Amino acid sequence: MRTPKIEALHRLIDWLNSRSNLKVEPIFKLGLDNSNLNTNPWLSGFIEADGKFYFCFKLNAEGIAAELKSYMRISQQRLYSNNSLILEKNNSNFFIMEKIKEFLNIKKVTEIKINKENFIELSYEIRTTKKTSCEILTNYLSVYSLFSSKYQDFYLGLNLIK
Repeated sequence: MRTPKIEALHRLIDWLNSRSNLKVEPIFKLGLDNSNLNTNPWLSGFIEADGKFYFCFKLNAEGIAAELKSYMRISQQRLYSNNSLILEKNNSNFFIMEKIKEFLNIKKVTEIKINKENFIELSYEIRTTKKTSCEILTNYLSVYSLFSSKYQDFYLGLNLIK
């Protein structure tokens, strides 16, 4: 695992280990996976879950598509109670989004903070708007393919414009 969700998994493992009446070895907890993103299909699965592909165009005066744009967007959000607001980047998805940003050669991770009556929504977002970022993503997904209908979105959006 690469995200703060590992903390919930560790709590589950502790709970299971504390209740084991069997004479079996306790479940061993692993740390965060810090391997390079281009060495395994983790990012492909992350995109399947939280990525979106966009494809749009502008029509010229003759009604022909003249300006084509495509990009992939990933966002991660977390809700915080107003009473116990702790916006710590150590316990957020900021670090994994920062690693994805670096891997895809994206300029920045955008932070979006929305204040609601009873909670605050904090999200992080990246977009592959540069050609180099799209090429890195295309090369990665040619090795670690998408398997859902997002594959079609990827293929049409990012490969059609090449």
